[in-house]
Amino acid sequence: MNSEDLFFATSTRQQETWKYYAIRTKPRREKQLHGALSKVDAACYLPTYFIEKERRAGKNRIRKYRSELVLFPGYVFAAVPARTKSLPLVAGKVAHWIEVKNAEVENFLRNLESIHTALSMKISLTPYEGLKPGKTVQLSSGLLRGVEGKIVEYRGQLLFAVEIELLGRGVLMELEASALKAVD
Repeated sequence: MNSEDLFFATSTRQQETWKYYAIRTKPRREKQLHGALSKVDAACYLPTYFIEKERRAGKNRIRKYRSELVLFPGYVFAAVPARTKSLPLVAGKVAHWIEVKNAEVENFLRNLESIHTALSMKISLTPYEGLKPGKTVQLSSGLLRGVEGKIVEYRGQLLFAVEIELLGRGVLMELEASALKAVD
């Protein structure tokens, strides 16, 4: 079982045996930290997405390539067994450990799982910082049925946002209005 599968499997276990973190990394160290956490007794999740880019290669030639980007730059999400005292392989990669409070763990995992599902279904996501409170809605149809988010205005469009409240960041998805229902 890889560390990503283990991260989402921990949510089905007793939450008292795991501590959840949003780990703030040193600049451009997200993938290195993810690899180091994968080698120790920890479960981790690093949401990434691909974009298509073009670059000139000579006068008349254009080179196309795919680039993998981190969805939340500077952050890796981890679940560490509560009994763990230290993780020596992560030294030099971590700037700050942000522990998720026990009362917020369920919401934190639900939002990350929604993002994980959307990424696995190849839904186009747009990273977004500084989400402001808006109308809370729930998806009523499709494979993401039951996912809660907010309606936000971004570049003149109304979009569906799934937010990681701990970070104040989230992702935006363009969805049909008929797929949404208001949450009381």
